[in-house]
Amino acid sequence: MGKILNFKELKNKKMNKRIIVYFIFFFIVFYILLSIYLLVKTPNETIMVDNGTLTLEEASTGYIIREETVLKGENYKNGLT
Repeated sequence: MGKILNFKELKNKKMNKRIIVYFIFFFIVFYILLSIYLLVKTPNETIMVDNGTLTLEEASTGYIIREETVLKGENYKNGLT
């Protein structure tokens, strides 16, 4: 014997799929419209450079840590050898 089809359940499954597809479509359209609005509201700044060189400089304060031994001189007033 074949399967017994319940048309109400089949119709509900189709409606659920249709609702999900509509929701995804609405979300994509909303995202595209929002992106266009934000682009028009605050456009990107464009800077024109005719001729020049690009350099990257960073200034920072650092400490060098190394192993040292302190030598104390006998003949000098400040202790240096």
